[in-house]
This record gives sequence, structure tokens and C-alpha cells, in this order.
Amino acid sequence: MVVALAVQEVLRRTPYARVFFLFSLGILLGLYIEFSNIALCAISSFAIIASIALLFLQIFLKSLSSRLSSVFVYPCFVLLGLLSLAYRLPVHQSSPLDGQATQLLIGIVADEPVVREKTIRFPVDIIQGQFDKDRFAVSGSVMVSVARTEAGNPFKYGDKVAMVNRFQQIPTAYNPLQFDYRRYCANRNIYHQAFLQQRECLILEREQGNWVVGEALKLRHKLKTKFGEVVLDEESLSVCAALIFGHRSDFSGELLQTFSETGTIHVLSVSGMHVSLVFFLLNVSLSGLKRYRYGRFFRCVSMLLAIWAYVILTGMAPSILRAGMMISFLLIADVAKRNYGNLNALFASAFFLLLFDPFLLFDVGFQLSYAAVFGLFTLYPLLRSLVRVQWLPLRLCLELIWVSIAAQLFTAPFALYYFHQFPTYFLLGNLLIAIPSTLLMYLGILLAISPFVTLNLFLGKCLTFLCFAMLKGLHLIQAMPISVIHGIHLRKVDLLLSVALLFMLLWVWYGLKKSALFVLLSCAFVLSVSRAIQRLQYQDFQGIKMYNVQREIAIAVIDAGRVALISTLDSLDHPRIKHALWTDLSIYADKSNISFHKIDVSAGKVSLIETPFGRLALVHQFYEPLFLEDTSWILVRNAKVTDSTTFRVINPQEAVIFDGTNDAATISSMIHTASFAHLQYYILKDNFAYVWQKLD
Repeated sequence: MVVALAVQEVLRRTPYARVFFLFSLGILLGLYIEFSNIALCAISSFAIIASIALLFLQIFLKSLSSRLSSVFVYPCFVLLGLLSLAYRLPVHQSSPLDGQATQLLIGIVADEPVVREKTIRFPVDIIQGQFDKDRFAVSGSVMVSVARTEAGNPFKYGDKVAMVNRFQQIPTAYNPLQFDYRRYCANRNIYHQAFLQQRECLILEREQGNWVVGEALKLRHKLKTKFGEVVLDEESLSVCAALIFGHRSDFSGELLQTFSETGTIHVLSVSGMHVSLVFFLLNVSLSGLKRYRYGRFFRCVSMLLAIWAYVILTGMAPSILRAGMMISFLLIADVAKRNYGNLNALFASAFFLLLFDPFLLFDVGFQLSYAAVFGLFTLYPLLRSLVRVQWLPLRLCLELIWVSIAAQLFTAPFALYYFHQFPTYFLLGNLLIAIPSTLLMYLGILLAISPFVTLNLFLGKCLTFLCFAMLKGLHLIQAMPISVIHGIHLRKVDLLLSVALLFMLLWVWYGLKKSALFVLLSCAFVLSVSRAIQRLQYQDFQGIKMYNVQREIAIAVIDAGRVALISTLDSLDHPRIKHALWTDLSIYADKSNISFHKIDVSAGKVSLIETPFGRLALVHQFYEPLFLEDTSWILVRNAKVTDSTTFRVINPQEAVIFDGTNDAATISSMIHTASFAHLQYYILKDNFAYVWQKLD
């Protein structure tokens, strides 16, 4: 009840918060509830009738009570959110990709290609399909990965391409706590992927995408080339390109990890801070226009054009779209001489962005950006009022600390939920890079517009020095003991409790309500108990996990806080282990308590592994069933259909597991044999990891 009253108070003071939450509710309904085309038509008709009825009553009754108005207005915003997303889903398209028989797919490259060591990846919006000589309309999006050759990257945003139809549905995550790439793509309305050679993806035409975006990307590449001529250090160039105009495709994994583990990764994402710096520079430069008759108007138009040009140039990420939208509201309010409410503008910008692209609601960057700014608008003023300092350097330092705490506190639940780690020294990291990142921003803008070669060389040396000093400091922080806490796993209920806890903290601080204080303490208690129970469960876990790493082996033997990882991969630092397994391993033990054991499995060989819970046999083709006696688990690799006879005589205590090295025909034959012999089996190929837990 108290939480409901708090939410009601926020909605009353910020009308656009009400609109945003209702619209978001509709988006969630549209995504998680399946509607038939008939149901969508009925919902659309109801929304139109309700809108007409509201307009009729407003005209003829002149005024409506707030309750009567709410009866019509609230459902309309919910239905608007539902319809805005539902009609974009493939199931409601007239010619979806799944239902078409095609040999070739023709589409437009919808984003700037990301170049990696072995592949070039980019999304393609499909517009046509071709079968023999016939072409027909097809709608949908495919994430395309093309093998990289010595010729480099021939693809650009806006290219019209024809590609061999090898699309397949994006698989779900096969391991516990693994990054769900399928969900990530689904949040961008992409459900299929294709892996092609360059000869299977031909460029038909150039510059068929959005003209404005295409020109912005060309300008960004020109700026990157210009920076590369004077900033000779590769790491420094990567940092400058990411910080100044949002180009992160050349960023190395090690460099990204440094920023992530020091709590400063937000600097690499062009966001509100960067737009604010540009806004401040423009505001100072054009302040003189206010003295003229139409100067305020021309100043507003000039600044809007400049701000949105920068937003487009930097790639239109959710954080910078939010900043651009809010500054636009501020400028328009200034021209119209209207009051500007920070929170109302925040929710208004969120509503208009979702109206343009409802899938942004599920974007991690969108959620983190709005959570951070909400914390700055609400918690930062309270923290700032705690201590009054007159000395300017100390006051600026304190304000930076309050800003970091406010933003970090409100983004922490989302960051922990998605990334499962927390940077311990985030305050130190943000203090360290505050001045260098600001100088980098302004020097970078000066370099971008400077036509003087001598000045450009000097600016390049300054940028290189600043980047080197900043990275050196971040590396020192990263090397400090317990610089990052891994293995934090928040469930959805924990996320909701954390958000409720922060919300009630604000309400108590602003209003000092006793009932709100009770709810605050209750949320804190429930969250603490939930986390303690979950942590104890992880620490006491005893069992075996056989992860799905395709044709490789990765088996974790977990025994109450200690983990032994047995794998055919070379080390714990292998990219596949880091990507697919590390998050799950880290919740059971610290890195010091995780041991790695490399195993070599060759043809015709049986490897026996003794675990605290029983014997595990790794069988690379059957040849000697006697070795499989008194075995709890048997992992079968590269079996043949003819091995079914040998398979009949084995009898593991727990289960037989078939991994990704077995073909479909062999697995089908083995399943038939196992069912006939009443054996427990598990198909690891194209399936979730096998998990066995010891029961007390």
C-alpha cells in the first residue's frame, strides 16, 4: 500500500511518468502475450473507439472529471504501447521470413559492420526473397556473420546485398548464467542468423539506407582517419574514437575489461555527459544571440541542429538519444518561456523514444542510462545538501563523489543483474578520469574542426599523453586487491526488491514518512535474507555440471566452495570459458579456489575421472566396455551407429550423456537403445548443460 502511494505521488507530480509507465506496460503485454491477428484488430478498433469517445465527450461536455478522463486515457496508452510493439513482431507481418521458401535473400545492411579477427558481423533488414527467377516480398531481420578474408571489409551501412539463404533461428543460451545472445537479438527484433563466406554475400547497390545516418557514418570514418594520422598509439586512438564520437568497433577485449572492472566503462559510451559538454560549449559560443530580436529563436534552432548532428554522428545509442531529447526539451522550454521539470522531461524523453522504437525498453543501455539520470535528479541533491564546503577544489571533488554515488547506486541493481560483477573502486576510478576525459573531449572536438597541420600534431600528442596517463591509472586501480567482486547473481525478484528499496529510500529522505520507513526496512530485510539464503545454497552446492561447449569438453566438479574444471580447452582464460562458463563458475568459488585440469581425449580411448561423487568416464568411441563398470556417468563422444551393441551392456549409475561430437543419426540410434535397456540418458548436443546435484 505504501509503495502504491509513493508511485502515485511520483505520477501526480510528473504527468509524463504516468504516460511512460502505461506505455511500457502495453509494450510488455505485447511482447510476453501472444495475440492473433483478429485479436490485434479488435484491440486496435477498441483503441480507436475509445479515443473518439474521449474526444466527443471533451467537445460536447466541455470538461471531464479526472476519474472519467482516466477511464478512457489510461487504457489508450496501454493499448498504444501494445500495438506499437505487436505490429513490429514477425508473427504479425504479411510475409515473414520463416514462412517463405527462398534460395536467395535480398536486404539492406542496417548498421555499421563490426569487424572481428575472423568475421564481419552486421544485421540485414530483408526486403525480398528469390526462388529461381521469381522475386517476392519478404520481411524480417537476420544477423549475418561473414568470414573475413585478406581483402578486408567490403561491407558498409546501407549496402543492398544478396545472400545465399542459410538463415537459422538463433539458439538460446545453453549454459547457466551464460549471456543470452538470442534474447539480446530478440530485443532488437532479430530472430535469425546466418554464417556465410564472402562469395555467398554479394553487394548489389551502395547507399540504400537512411541518407542522414549514412552521411554521419562517412563523417565518423573521416574523423577516425584524421585522428589516426596524429594519434599514433593504437590504444589511445581506440579510446579517443570511443569517447569523442562513439566508434568502438576496434576496441580490444582487454581494454574493455579494464574500464569495466574500474567502474568507468560509461566514459566509452557517448552519453549525457558528452552531450552536456557539447551543449555547454555551444551555449557559451551562442549566448550573444539572446540580445537580438529573434536571437533566442535562432540560437535554439542552431543548437538543436548541432546537438542532433552530434547525436547522429555518435551512433544514436539510447543514452545519447535520451540526452539529446532532454536538451531539446530544455531549449524549446527556454524559447517558449515555460518551466522545465527535470523528472518530467526525463520521462517524456523515454516515452517519445519508446514511441519511435518500443524495443528500446529491453535495451540494457536504455535501462542503465535512465536509471543513472533518475538517480542524479533525485538522490544527488540530497547528498549534496549533506555537507557544505566553501573551498572550490574540495567542493568540486565532493560533487563528483556525490554524482558517482547517485548514478552508481541506481544503476547497480541493473548492472549486477546483467553483468554479475561490481567494481569496488568505482569512486577512485571516476575521480581519476573526470578531468582527463573532459580534456580529451574538448581537445578532440578542437582536433576534429582544426584545419591546421601543426596544431593537429600538437593536439595529437596531447591526446596520446592524456590517454596514456588515464590508462596507466586505470591499470593500477585494476591491479589493486579485490578491485572487482565477481559471482553476484541477482534474480528478477532481487532486482525488483532492490529497485523498491531505492525508491523507498528516496521517499523516506524527502518526506520522512514512518510507514515508508517501515517498508524500506522490510525491503532491506527481505532482500538481505534472500541474498543470504542464495549465497549459502551456492557455497553448499555439491554436484557436477557438464557444460555445452559444442565439440569441446568442459566439466565442473563442484564441492562446497571448491571447483575443479576439466576441459579440452587450454586454460581458464580461454575466450569460450570466459564467455560461456565463467559467470556460473564464479558464483560457486573465488578464482583462487577454481582449479583447471586439461584433458586429452583421443580416438579409442576411455578416460576415467574419480570425483567425490562417483566415477566419470569420457569415451571417445566405444571399444572396451569392461572399463565402464562401476561408473556413475559416461560422456560419449564420436560414437557410431554400430556402437549400439556395445552400448547395451553398460549400466551407469546416473546417466549416459551424448555431447556435440555425435551426429543426429547416431544419437537417434543410441536413444532407441537406451530406452529399450531402461538407461538414463541426456542429450547435451544443442541442449542445455547437464546438471547433477548431490542430495542430502
